[in-house]
Amino acid sequence: MPEEKNHYEKNHLSQVIFRVDFPTISEFNTTKLKEFQKLINTEFPILQEQKTPRINFGLGENQNFEAKGIGNLVWIFVSRDNTVKASIENNNLTLELTKYISFEELFPKIELIVNSLFKIFPETISTRLGLRYINEINLDEDNPYDWSNYINENLIRGISFFDTTTSPLSKYISLLQVKEENFDLTFKFGIPNSFFPGKIIKKEFVLDYDCYTTDTLEKENILVKVKEFNEKITSLFELSIEQGLRDEMGLKSNV
Repeated sequence: MPEEKNHYEKNHLSQVIFRVDFPTISEFNTTKLKEFQKLINTEFPILQEQKTPRINFGLGENQNFEAKGIGNLVWIFVSRDNTVKASIENNNLTLELTKYISFEELFPKIELIVNSLFKIFPETISTRLGLRYINEINLDEDNPYDWSNYINENLIRGISFFDTTTSPLSKYISLLQVKEENFDLTFKFGIPNSFFPGKIIKKEFVLDYDCYTTDTLEKENILVKVKEFNEKITSLFELSIEQGLRDEMGLKSNV
């Protein structure tokens, strides 16, 4: 997880996602995209262009849908080590990381793509802003139901509702929707079970935090809000875990 107070040798983050949505940009074209590319080229030198499929929905009793034709143009910019991707469409900008070091390294990347977006498209405003951290904890231990020294007991209490020796679980996932004063939070946690629909046999746990707002925001407010989201997620992560997981991740210091 991103750390402000506790610093760890490693983390269990499988994905970090930043996304800002905005009204459809009418002047979204190749010329503008090339200008955007020049601004972020140092961090994202690799370009992957693709087009999303246009989805057609069926009517009547059979509500089927199919991908048909070409939809929006998407430009994807990739870091040299292929662990960070920035993608832009005519109505959203996304940053995805599969290798997370710290928020101090993440924020400049967010700042770069946001500043570049507003430089090329200065009339843009955010209609939805989100920051999400997905922790996938996998431990090489027996008893996949015992998380007592790793996860806050309030998050694992529901496991004991069934006698897992006679009624093994195939999945244990809970979801909380929280209304904060200035944003919303979706918190998903539990045992996802990579062998589903079979029974749980592997010790794995997910802590998935997604902060977002649908308030209208300008550039300066976006960056402030991102820091606020990170602080909230960081504090929730520390509340979600116990000392055993801190030791497993290699707690370095408290500052």
